[in-house]
Amino acid sequence: MARLKDLAIGTKDSFLFDPELIEEKPGYNVRDMESPETQAHIRKMVDAIHSGGTLAFPPITICQEEGKIYVLAGYCRRRAFVLAKQEGAPIKGILAVANTQKEDERALDLLNSNDGLPLTPLEKAKVVQRLISFDWTPSEIARRRGQSVTTINNLLALLDAPADVVKMVEKGEVSATLAVTTVRSEGSLMAGPKLADAVEVAKEQGKTKATAKHVAKTDRVKIKQCGMCGTLKTALALIVYDNGNASQQMAIDKAAELLEELKR
Repeated sequence: MARLKDLAIGTKDSFLFDPELIEEKPGYNVRDMESPETQAHIRKMVDAIHSGGTLAFPPITICQEEGKIYVLAGYCRRRAFVLAKQEGAPIKGILAVANTQKEDERALDLLNSNDGLPLTPLEKAKVVQRLISFDWTPSEIARRRGQSVTTINNLLALLDAPADVVKMVEKGEVSATLAVTTVRSEGSLMAGPKLADAVEVAKEQGKTKATAKHVAKTDRVKIKQCGMCGTLKTALALIVYDNGNASQQMAIDKAAELLEELKR
């Protein structure tokens, strides 16, 4: 089997490869390479190559397995180099450094290697899930990432959230944290409708992303739509309907709080 340095165009601290010689390992990359955001990001790099060359781009990371060369970090850069070359750019090769880490350590690196385009919360969640499959604990991942265990657990919880909730996170309408906390507080059935209402409230205020304040606002809006009933009984019925998983006392407290706000 030919060694990496034998397949490279040049050698030193990094290799220079024909970008079309480097492959994408099926199932390894968590990024949605066909999303409009990713495609636009790749196009921007292609245009930069045409106008200014390739010197500004850092090396991608590769590995060799069973005679094939796979990209580990720098998927967007590799595709940009391939596309620019196909469009006539005089590209000799793409700089690459070899990664000899174990597979679990490579998975952790996915959280850091983002080609300047950050991974979405759902993409990060998939990396965390992969690390868990290698017997990493949330606390270990949090320590290595310099993040809280709560952040890591929220990413994992996002994978179990209802599809409509995940869709809103993917579209940037709600944050992953708000999505997870709403699912926990409202339950899987009501989280989606609750967040959808919050998104509408946010849009009415000229905002593109709903926050916890917008979620709270949906309760006040619904009570007003009841004809400003002004009675604790009606408000309580509405809150219990929307929060079937909450205790009666919690519902009473929340209803009383909302009625007080409406009186102001």
